[in-house]
Amino acid sequence: GQVLKCASNIGYEVTGVEFDKKLVSLHSSTIFKDIREIDFSFYKDFDVIYSYKPIKNEDEFKLYLETVVSSMKLSSYLLIPDTIMDSDCLTRVLPHLYKKIK
Repeated sequence: GQVLKCASNIGYEVTGVEFDKKLVSLHSSTIFKDIREIDFSFYKDFDVIYSYKPIKNEDEFKLYLETVVSSMKLSSYLLIPDTIMDSDCLTRVLPHLYKKIK
């Protein structure tokens, strides 16, 4: 919610996915759904994707990240605090900021 609000306040068009129904009302372009049930094909429309660690189970989280990366368009960015990515499709730009290269 806070990241969406900040990005929106400085002029970006934003979309969020939120599991907690109480937080959906923080921003009008938030989708209420369990992240494990999302069709990630719409991620190809984004230039920047921000994610924290929405899934606690490590195997499910790894699958989530693989799905996110495969759904991203070329040259888009993934900002993911507290996670080190290891993917041939990404190059590290800054700590926790990655660019899709293939």
